[in-house]
Amino acid sequence: MPEEPPKFTYVAAPQSSNTYPAIHFDGPTPTEWSESPASAALVAQGEILPLEERVPVVEDRFIVAPVEGIGEYGGHMRFQHRYLARLDKMAISFGWIILSDGAGRAPGVWKSFEVNDEGTEYTFTLREGARWSDGFPLTMEDIRFSNEDFMLNKEAMPGLPGDLKSPLTGNDYVFEVVDDTTFKMSFDSPHFTFIESKSNPVFSATFGCPRCLYSPAHVWKRYHPRYNLAEIDALLTKWEQPNWTKLVVLLRNHRGYPQATPPGVSIPTAYDASFMYKGDDHYIPWMGGFLTASVDEDEKTGVRNHYSIYFDPEGNQLPYMDGIASFKLENRETSAFRLMAGEVDGCEANCPVILSELPLYTENMEKGDYSIDLWRHPAGGAMTLRHNQEFNEDPEIGGLMRTPDFRKAVSLAWNRNEVNEIVFAGLGTPQQQTPAPGTPYYPGTDVAQLDIEHDPEQAMALMTKLGYTDGNGDGYMDRKDGGGPLTMLFESSAGRLKALDALQANFKDGLGIKLVVEEGSEAHKKNISIPPTQYFNFGGSSYNQNPWMVVWTELVPVGRTQYWSPAIGSYFATRGEEGMAPTGPSPDYTDTFGMMAPAETYPADIFGSILAAQELWAEGQGVPSLSPRRIELGKEFFRGVAMDKFLVGGIAFASDTDLRIRRNNFRNVPKNWTEGQGGVGIFETFYFEGGMDNLNNPGNRSEMYKSVSFADPDYWDN
Repeated sequence: MPEEPPKFTYVAAPQSSNTYPAIHFDGPTPTEWSESPASAALVAQGEILPLEERVPVVEDRFIVAPVEGIGEYGGHMRFQHRYLARLDKMAISFGWIILSDGAGRAPGVWKSFEVNDEGTEYTFTLREGARWSDGFPLTMEDIRFSNEDFMLNKEAMPGLPGDLKSPLTGNDYVFEVVDDTTFKMSFDSPHFTFIESKSNPVFSATFGCPRCLYSPAHVWKRYHPRYNLAEIDALLTKWEQPNWTKLVVLLRNHRGYPQATPPGVSIPTAYDASFMYKGDDHYIPWMGGFLTASVDEDEKTGVRNHYSIYFDPEGNQLPYMDGIASFKLENRETSAFRLMAGEVDGCEANCPVILSELPLYTENMEKGDYSIDLWRHPAGGAMTLRHNQEFNEDPEIGGLMRTPDFRKAVSLAWNRNEVNEIVFAGLGTPQQQTPAPGTPYYPGTDVAQLDIEHDPEQAMALMTKLGYTDGNGDGYMDRKDGGGPLTMLFESSAGRLKALDALQANFKDGLGIKLVVEEGSEAHKKNISIPPTQYFNFGGSSYNQNPWMVVWTELVPVGRTQYWSPAIGSYFATRGEEGMAPTGPSPDYTDTFGMMAPAETYPADIFGSILAAQELWAEGQGVPSLSPRRIELGKEFFRGVAMDKFLVGGIAFASDTDLRIRRNNFRNVPKNWTEGQGGVGIFETFYFEGGMDNLNNPGNRSEMYKSVSFADPDYWDN
């Protein structure tokens, strides 16, 4: 009798400072499959289907690679957030997902995707046997309904997001069902950035309907007049909405409605094309590993999805944890102390900690039984200084914003090393806005370091070149219009006031400018208003390692909410229906010398460089990702960013949002991550040492793991 091969034992790949963990496991397919004790109990009670009947066929199961190892079942995680909705976005619920490096894309809820050579046609395949969290089968009807009756229905969606339109023509995508498991999305011009955009994985989830590429049709058809016209008036009255589209927008709110099947409701597990849920309690079936069970003003709870399509490499159905409790953040300071006291197990996307308080967290980590991680985003823009090109409320200030030598002077006057120490605990890298070395679009050290040295004398010389003098010797340049000292306003949130204190001195010593600092939360809005009412704004993004990752990129005005040229961005995004048209020179928009824009460019684009950047960006949409031409375009793009300095780069590769705290017995939390799935790691793989959580076991401490900090020499070995 042949000897049985030994059972496969999963060993996680080592984590390191220059790599990001995998999400998909690419090893052997498990030969044995198991479920949580909680799921097994429900099977025994007849409440849910047996495992093999409620999950996809073997070859279509999503096998996840835990970052540390195979976990243990049980326990409830505790975390805090300003918005209770975060719970839904952290489970794997997208049709395709963003990988942990922030750059790659891979299948998620859907089994596969591929693009043709021309970049005009995307083909997607579903996982055979997948089910919604209520047990109803996920079928092509859920895809067809979402696309034909929501996304491409002009009553529901009068205008699609730019990512879902052809780049050259602006026409909507075309949807086609191929067979029971395959569908296509096509564009009439090359659209290679469709998959790599950060927006589209979000659209491929179900929490934004009618802006969703798949959804539980057996629930949503009830609110669509094409399928349930007889009941629509009654539903509008019940929910106090004027029309069915407003009703859908109200009910899609996953912050306010649970995803768990209402108590006492029985949903068929055999597919029935005619079935439509018509119960009293609205709910939203889900595909992620966790689903919302209850919602109130201060707390949101999530429970295990027993129909999860996710497994670990040894065949254990995920998630490991039984549930999640999300508490509303009282305020940042209180929440940080809760973390240090061990009252929170880990962070989600926005951890309430800041780098300047790192010594305090380090001092208390053994007492709180927690560890400290610092994730390194490759985007290269933790803090930038934006100069609004369209500001004209004060023509003299507006003229300076549009003058290259002024922006260069600002770059030279800014003492980045001082800001790095004050705000970023010395952990950042002073540089212009360029991605990290080793990433595809990195333009080189000479570009990253262009004009970043602190040189107040050269900065002051440039101000003199611009025609400014200090006539009365008060230390400030005089306005050219005789209106007193050259004064500028900078409004910012409380979290950036320390940086502004330093910048205030830099402006005086290097520019002769009196910088008035005001605390406020409206600076972003005032910069994106048309016309803008402010001109300075701190920027920072974890998306910018790839210029084509988001349409709201701060690198170039291609979106409707652009921070330093909102009307130009609006014109580009709406294809000329709104915003500032490229009508050429206008006396309303000049630089400090009175120079106007060239012909056939935007009036506020004095040297035509904004239009040139838009053309580079548009060309990139039609070029395959990471092809030689795309890489060339990306590098040229970042060279332009560093030279033009509409964004003056400040600090890179360290920010408050990269700092993380986690309890020591809370495992499979990555030590390095970016904008990957959920922005926090793979929630479905998180687990507690011994299956014993901290929520239900006060005073619980790890018996296997010590407190470590990213600054420790042996950090990557623990």
